Amino acid sequence: MQFALERLPSGARAGWADPARGLRGSFMPVATWRDASGHFCRRFRARVRSATGVTETSGTACRRRGGYWMVIGG
Repeated sequence: MQFALERLPSGARAGWADPARGLRGSFMPVATWRDASGHFCRRFRARVRSATGVTETSGTACRRRGGYWMVIGG
């Protein structure tokens, strides 16, 4: 998630897999803006596929001091 939020343009999808746990999925930033404090924020969509099905979610993350991204809402 950190890599995708920092590096990918909006609309680009990053895939991932965790074979040991039988999981795979994708993560896609969909919009970018600055909040009132000047921090970059991004809306994102995520999808996880497991043996029991597919879960899709979306949320918002903002970059904090030190360069890390923190999810601030769904």
